[in-house]
Amino acid sequence: MKNLSKYMIASAIACLTVGGTVVAADKADWGNFKLWIDPGHSGHENSGLYGYTEAQKTLRVGLATKEYLQQYTTIDTNTVRMTRYTDDQIVDLDERSDMANAWGADFFYSIHSDAGSGQNQTLFLFGGWKKDGQYIEKTPNGGKRYGEFLDPSLTGVMYNTTSRGNYYDRVYYNGDVDTHENQYPYLSVNRRTNMASLLSEGGFHTHKVQQPLNMNDSYKRLEAFGTFRAIMQYRGLQLPEKVMLAGVVKNSENDQPIDNVTVTVDGKTIVTDSYESLFKNYTKNPNLIHNGFFLFEGLTPGKEYTVSYTCPGYTSATKTVT
Repeated sequence: MKNLSKYMIASAIACLTVGGTVVAADKADWGNFKLWIDPGHSGHENSGLYGYTEAQKTLRVGLATKEYLQQYTTIDTNTVRMTRYTDDQIVDLDERSDMANAWGADFFYSIHSDAGSGQNQTLFLFGGWKKDGQYIEKTPNGGKRYGEFLDPSLTGVMYNTTSRGNYYDRVYYNGDVDTHENQYPYLSVNRRTNMASLLSEGGFHTHKVQQPLNMNDSYKRLEAFGTFRAIMQYRGLQLPEKVMLAGVVKNSENDQPIDNVTVTVDGKTIVTDSYESLFKNYTKNPNLIHNGFFLFEGLTPGKEYTVSYTCPGYTSATKTVT
């Protein structure tokens, strides 16, 4: 008879400490800089694995990014706007840049996820091309520099993800030739916007490990935190002191993420997603989708924490992290 008491392991994917002394009561001065956040696509466009869409994910990453900015800076409705705020808003490609141009934005950031097979990767694309062997960034400049902050920050908080890099967009799509025939940005959001801009691809919504994570609300907050951190660096603002603990709980016998695990840290508990709580919305097969993901925010820098894991049918486990 098979022993149902399987062992659990916890793979801690990030313990993120951001140095500084800014707290909510002492917000960083955002100034008059006008940021446009553009969640890519609309409605339920660009379906990924299991029917969860790129448009759904990017909207929630964008909303959480805006929330972090409002929590830690003096940014307000006069200095940050988004292309859309709900799944019901349908905005076409040209309208996105038209809205930002009419508002007079200083920076346009377009949030996307990618499609493809193979290794899960991020990608960062700013407006630019080559002429006579020289790389040229669209004016106003700024997309390249923001990408240099966002690449390690966003890639670094994601699970089992590498980066393809930070590129001049026409170089990425038309090759690193001596001179491009078209001397303007390749992507519409870089070409048609009158301000510095960048488009990011936050992993693959067609990837069997990434997509179950994309479905988790806390995971999208983790990506948003990486984005928020890069925006603060780009603006030259002091980063808030904030510690987050994130992980994926797995079955050590088959390396599969486990549903319904109660994770406890410092008296607070999180239960990992399950078929009944989430995945039934995307499949009729209760054994198809798992992510085992948890995220704790607001921990104390330098403090040692005991993380405990319990789940029916499994041997309980603990892990100590600092």
